[in-house]
Amino acid sequence: MFQLLLKRNFTLLFTGRLITNIGDSLYAVAAMWLVYELTSNSIFTGIAGALTMGPMALNFLIGPLVDHLPLKNLLVYSQLIQVVLILIIPITFYLDILNVWIVLTIMPIAVFIEQFAYPAQQTALPKILEKEELVKGNSMMAFAYQGTDIIFIGLSGLIIAYIGAIQVFVIDAFTFLVAGLLFHFLALPKRANEVAQQGMKDTIKSAKSSYTKDLKEGISYVKNSFIPKFLVAVVGANFLFGAVNAILPVYADLRGGEVFYGYYLAALSVGMLVGSLSASALNRFSISTIMIVGSVAAGCSWLASFMVTNSYLSVIMYGLAMIPIGSINVMTQSMLQAIVSEALLGRVVTIVSSMASIALPVGALFGGIAANFIGSEYVFFLGSIANILIGAYWLINADLRKIPTLEKMNPENYGLSA
Repeated sequence: MFQLLLKRNFTLLFTGRLITNIGDSLYAVAAMWLVYELTSNSIFTGIAGALTMGPMALNFLIGPLVDHLPLKNLLVYSQLIQVVLILIIPITFYLDILNVWIVLTIMPIAVFIEQFAYPAQQTALPKILEKEELVKGNSMMAFAYQGTDIIFIGLSGLIIAYIGAIQVFVIDAFTFLVAGLLFHFLALPKRANEVAQQGMKDTIKSAKSSYTKDLKEGISYVKNSFIPKFLVAVVGANFLFGAVNAILPVYADLRGGEVFYGYYLAALSVGMLVGSLSASALNRFSISTIMIVGSVAAGCSWLASFMVTNSYLSVIMYGLAMIPIGSINVMTQSMLQAIVSEALLGRVVTIVSSMASIALPVGALFGGIAANFIGSEYVFFLGSIANILIGAYWLINADLRKIPTLEKMNPENYGLSA
């Protein structure tokens, strides 16, 4: 696998992705904590969470543009624009004019711009690797994406505690600058750097027409399947995650200050990683068993995290709650891949992802507002109850309760035959 690093273009693309994702991970956490520092108000952290997560639901709009615009330009300029945007925050701080509205304006713009980089990287990959190298290449790119998320989201809270959020933004801008320079030296085939001959207006119109047709087909496919039944739980889980993510800076401050924000994030990251890596060992169990037992176990550990008075033990129990959640995420993705026809998998995953992503900013707004009235600790408590209710939902739904192991799942039995 690592022999691919001997290829100059792949090394540039891989390293650029690694570095830009470090920047994303640092930025996401630093922005949330800075908003809390500036306001000490959970409503604003809820708004910040919603603004950070909201652009993720717009990925379907970006895909058609990536297919028609120059890849190299997209890769380079998406990074350089973020350098400028991110530097606005430390510059205004040193000029003593920084306020929460500046941060809330920069956040969604920077996140939206970065949404162009990832599909552009995936589109560039088959242009620089041979067909038989794609699986290895995608595995390494996935590591660059998920590995840095897990490591640096966990570390970013600790980094903020020791050097401050403003300095993190300076580091963040530097990572985007380095990534942009790496992408600049990519040698992509000429076709990848040529704008389509028709005007941009026609390009967008054509892409919109094609997307609308494909989307309708995908929606019809999903609607006539069992997917909406389990999607209720997925949307609920994302709503919960958005709410807790929004109040976590406030809750962590109650538990012991900004350093505990880092501890909780680290626990979340490690727990999710352990759960993801452990998922393959659960193949012998039915999907329904994994979902029911996993959700209830996560809820109970989360509840223990809320109830214990020792903050360090609370962090440990929170991390343990993330282990079954990490496994559930992997099993959910694997279930879709197992039962959806290959021809429609991309559209189905996009629909499911978009619907689930919409719940994140809505949950963040709810969490921030609710915490202002009932306290961040009780929003955190609701997270544990919600996980238990998700398990109960799978248990009382006859169709979901009967879902077997992945190996025994037959697409025809779930209304998903092509």
